[in-house]
Amino acid sequence: MNLLKVVKRNKIQRICALLAVGVLALTACRRVPGEVIAPDEMAMLLADIHVGDAVVEQNRRDYGSDSVKMLLKQSIMARHGVDGERFDSSLSWYAHNPEIYLEVYDKTIEILQTRMNENDAQIAGSLSVVGDSVDLWGGARFLAVSALSATKYVTFNIEADENSEQGDRYTWRGKFVNNISKTRWGIAATYSDGTVEVLDAEADKDGWNEIEFVSDSTLHPEKIYGYMEVQSRPGMTTWIDSIQLVRNRKNPASYRHRYSLRTYRR
Repeated sequence: MNLLKVVKRNKIQRICALLAVGVLALTACRRVPGEVIAPDEMAMLLADIHVGDAVVEQNRRDYGSDSVKMLLKQSIMARHGVDGERFDSSLSWYAHNPEIYLEVYDKTIEILQTRMNENDAQIAGSLSVVGDSVDLWGGARFLAVSALSATKYVTFNIEADENSEQGDRYTWRGKFVNNISKTRWGIAATYSDGTVEVLDAEADKDGWNEIEFVSDSTLHPEKIYGYMEVQSRPGMTTWIDSIQLVRNRKNPASYRHRYSLRTYRR
């Protein structure tokens, strides 16, 4: 998986990127107060929390209550020797120091990418077996879009494989921050008979937003693709975190959602 660099860096950041990793880490540490979780430690902690979030999303029945979710998060923080109060105060400090926070998040992405590379074969085998609920997202889990960004569009394109089935549901979701101007997004599918189905919607609030595409239960999908157009006002940045594209098997209760699809036939 290739992680996209979507945050445009200013001149000072580009120069810092050329420095040795050790020098950069020392520089960051000097800027962070002692009571705040250090950048390298914060990156490792955030990586583990992201993994924990993925576990919850893939096993919603086992983590149905807020108390169970909180217990999982607390156990992750405990492994790092951090309590909730220190984590929240550290996160608040980083939120007020976005340049350092972006450095930390770049490190978090590197950690997750390294883990995925090291376990690629194992993960592929697991997906093939589990199959019923799989996160297919192949891009960056975190995006920041502003007027200075190279593009305001995010897209994906997935070829159907042996695990794809008729009636599969594809849910694209993410946590939005500063989503003041409504984000447009959509999912589409092409089928073996030439039919094309399209679902368009708006992510219209901060926090979790999702769009669910329910494929035709009588046709085999050949390709699933989607787009996102992030509208960001001048001087502001829209953040999207914990991005996922989850495929679930057919559910009769969700099939009514197909009424909002647009259908084209070649």
